[in-house]
Amino acid sequence: MLSKKDIAQRVVEGIERLPPLPSNVVELRKAAADSNVSFSRLVPLLSKDPGLSADLLRFANSARYGVTHKVETLEEAVLYFGMNNLIEFVAASFTEGIIRKAFGALKNIDRYFEHSRDISKASRILAGLAGLNSHDQEAYSLAGLLHDIGKLVLALAANQEALPLIGAAGAAMHKAIEKEKDLWGLDHCEVGGRICRKWNFPRLFREAALRHHAPRHNGSLSREGAIVFLAHMITIEGLSAAAAVAALHEDALANLRLSPEKLGQAKDAYWGKG
Repeated sequence: MLSKKDIAQRVVEGIERLPPLPSNVVELRKAAADSNVSFSRLVPLLSKDPGLSADLLRFANSARYGVTHKVETLEEAVLYFGMNNLIEFVAASFTEGIIRKAFGALKNIDRYFEHSRDISKASRILAGLAGLNSHDQEAYSLAGLLHDIGKLVLALAANQEALPLIGAAGAAMHKAIEKEKDLWGLDHCEVGGRICRKWNFPRLFREAALRHHAPRHNGSLSREGAIVFLAHMITIEGLSAAAAVAALHEDALANLRLSPEKLGQAKDAYWGKG
């Protein structure tokens, strides 16, 4: 049986084995840091990756952007994203490809992606109801998509290929990471934060990964962790908005510019009732 020390070392080795962001993503990040950069400069970088180009076209034609005609060129597609959204979409697209390749041995990988997409959708809804702008809504959507990535490295490090990869809810969320620490000496939130640092993801992504099970800690509230935490609440059909309020408390909701009523609206929007 592996010791906690063995598992910790295997986690470090697993993260080190993950490939760095590919050169086109790094180049895009550098280009985006230039306030004078134009989309025309980014298109050649994007076109180096046919799979990514196809994803951008597919997404630009999705219902999210409400396009009334078919977008057929990469030049047009990137205009619908906005600069920051485009860069983070590219990073997220890369990450899903890496996950599929690196963690294909995990038996519940498809369920992992299903859960991640659920939390992504709910996080975006909550960010909108909290009054955040469209860029920040998109950022929370991507943070929700990546929030549980630490579970994958931890599952392989612990030789738990059949480990359930879906999230807990309510009070069980805090108990879940306590159980992981008791069994393995560290939890998937900590591992997820390390992965985000390796890939130089924005602070929002790192905070969402680190704090989505414990948004309130030692008197502090993590906005990023709290929104992803609440996203778990509203994806459970039978869980009432009141239960979500009780899990985080109304003072924290007010700090997020949310309310019990808005959580009810978020549940309705998520489940297609609003």
